Amino acid sequence: IQLTYAYGLSDRWALDILIGYAESDFLVDPGLAPRGGLDGITDTRIGLRWLAFDQDDDRPFTLTLAGAVLVAGDYATGAITAIGDGANGAELSVITGRSFDSGLIWQSELGYRFRDGEVPNEWYFNRTLSYAFNDRLSARLSWNSVDSRGNLDIGGPGFSPARFPELEEDFDLGLVGVSLAPNDDWVLGLDYGRKFEGRNTARSDVFALTVGRGF
Repeated sequence: IQLTYAYGLSDRWALDILIGYAESDFLVDPGLAPRGGLDGITDTRIGLRWLAFDQDDDRPFTLTLAGAVLVAGDYATGAITAIGDGANGAELSVITGRSFDSGLIWQSELGYRFRDGEVPNEWYFNRTLSYAFNDRLSARLSWNSVDSRGNLDIGGPGFSPARFPELEEDFDLGLVGVSLAPNDDWVLGLDYGRKFEGRNTARSDVFALTVGRGF
């Protein structure tokens, strides 16, 4: 469960806050998951976005610069079922986008995430292509990639379960979804995705139901 709050401070500045709670389900394994599934408050993200320039007759796309601080949640680490890496951090990114008269919208984000302690920093690259059928219904296709800068592998030299947060975890996540706005205030969304095998990660399916309200 995630709660996301976005507030426009001005025409160019916006505040983003994300907090959530998560549970994992896994069999008890002495080496990988000694307690089986785990749960806890996820990492909190507090960010700012600044609109450098908008799409117009002279500029073919929108450019936004973003930054955020990450506050580690209260979950346990040291197992493959951990909710996160248990590290504070920060991230910086560049977001570009373009809308077309046909209803097609393209957006991409390239960023770098810094983590404290022994948790590796990582690059991330998100791309989304969406299409608005009308004012109420839209569909989207996303592809998200993470490239960790670590060098520790599961089962490699020096690895132990306590060092799970230090792993080099690389993966791609593909998502497809639809959104429906029953009125001007509410938006409902449904997404399905698959996390593909990469490095030190597990293939998994993702289902998400979102409810949004504008004020």
